[in-house]
Amino acid sequence: MGKSKSAIESAEAWLRTAEITRKNEDYGISAYSLEMSLEITLKAVLMALNVNYPKVHDITIALRKQLKSNKKISVEDANRFNEYMFVLSDLIRLRPIGGYFFDDANDKASEKELEDLVSKYTPKVKEALTFCRGLIERL
Repeated sequence: MGKSKSAIESAEAWLRTAEITRKNEDYGISAYSLEMSLEITLKAVLMALNVNYPKVHDITIALRKQLKSNKKISVEDANRFNEYMFVLSDLIRLRPIGGYFFDDANDKASEKELEDLVSKYTPKVKEALTFCRGLIERL
């Protein structure tokens, strides 16, 4: 549980960064920070299940496999992850736009698009963090 608890603490720090940068209207950095928060949150669940998680950003395949096969997670709890995995995939899609906004080779999202996405996903990342923290404590 120690490693997964440390991961949750790291995810909380990334979420705080997302909130601060959102208030400062740095939406690209905020989106990047949300992605990191959610990614680490979901990896913390895999850690709590004693699963060697992949060292990649998109862990949805590994997580889906565990949710289907692991008896420690109820069907109801497993179903909650579908939305979190969708949000993670979308935030990963935004990574080049939000995290590498200085690179002309990347597609550009308008500040308004990034602001809207950050506003949309911040509550979901908070929800996932709260849910996963509780789930890890129950495992």
